[in-house]
Amino acid sequence: MKTTHKNHPTHSEIATQAQLVWELRGRPEGQDQAIWLTAEEELRYDRKLNVVATRDHASALQRLDRKSDAVQKELSELFPSKNSPTIREELQPTNLNEDR
Repeated sequence: MKTTHKNHPTHSEIATQAQLVWELRGRPEGQDQAIWLTAEEELRYDRKLNVVATRDHASALQRLDRKSDAVQKELSELFPSKNSPTIREELQPTNLNEDR
């Protein structure tokens, strides 16, 4: 299998997208190259958006993690107890369902 740059779709991916574009346009004749280029551009654009969204999501999670750590530190200073759960432990799905 041919490897490609992460923003460059494979031949197979472009072919699948081109088929969709062709069908959505009413199966026109004589537009093979234009449809192929449209399909390739759509896939590249989608991948660029996904890279940006993933980067933004990771950055937001890191900021949230730092804030959570700061809050946890402050809480442990205000309420020192060896048995008190951490915020992360409290937010675990198993703990959230126990109250129901």
